[in-house]
Amino acid sequence: MKYIFKSFLIILFLFLTVSGCLREETSVIVSHVVDGDTIILKNGDKIRLIGVDAPEIHGDTKPVGEFGWDAKEFVEDFLKTNDWKISLEFDEERYDRYGRILAYVYGKNGMLNELLLQRGLARPLFYDSTSRYVDRFVDAYTNAFSNRIGIFSKYDSAPILTPDDNLYGFLGKIVWLKMLVNFVGRDQYGNFEIRGAWNGKEALIRIRAEEYKYIFLPENFDVLLLKNKIAMFFGELWWSYNQNIPMIILRAPFEIKIIQ
Repeated sequence: MKYIFKSFLIILFLFLTVSGCLREETSVIVSHVVDGDTIILKNGDKIRLIGVDAPEIHGDTKPVGEFGWDAKEFVEDFLKTNDWKISLEFDEERYDRYGRILAYVYGKNGMLNELLLQRGLARPLFYDSTSRYVDRFVDAYTNAFSNRIGIFSKYDSAPILTPDDNLYGFLGKIVWLKMLVNFVGRDQYGNFEIRGAWNGKEALIRIRAEEYKYIFLPENFDVLLLKNKIAMFFGELWWSYNQNIPMIILRAPFEIKIIQ
């Protein structure tokens, strides 16, 4: 009996230790803001906010996003309200491939990651190894859509473009991309690729495997039904340089409108 009780205590201790490591919180001071989803701590550590993808403010492989500076200013205001002191919570995976620390960022006014999505200033970017608050984040993003704020303030007024238009001047802008879908399939990583054309000019729509799993599937949205349909896709317009065609990455079913 003593042996069983001792074994139980050991197992309980190990469980609490592992759980504590996963949910560890650390209080830190922020030095400055890189953009809407990345901050630098006073000790030099770079923090990447889990579960969110804010528009770019430094053009490189991705264009400068229409709401990039709004997202950065929102993060700065959040930090100023908290005197630049925040708490970090970690998930299963602690670092990304660039060596940045992955974290949920907290202040006295809530979780910054969630607030960015709620204000429509970032879009979901999910990974299975950092999925603790996926349901909350999906609700926050849906709330932004319902209230037409942030990027969704353009939902009813964004320009409707086709691949046949001159799109270079719209890169980084929030648009509707209209096309006749002629292909729907998955790549080797499980991401959906939706291809279409208008007057012979092609475009590409992508849905990451994780967003499909956590957002599209619960809504019973069958992406395959888009084939041979004329549809519009809402989002930030990018350019696929390896395929030399315009591209939008979707995050939710309400970013699609089937015309016919």
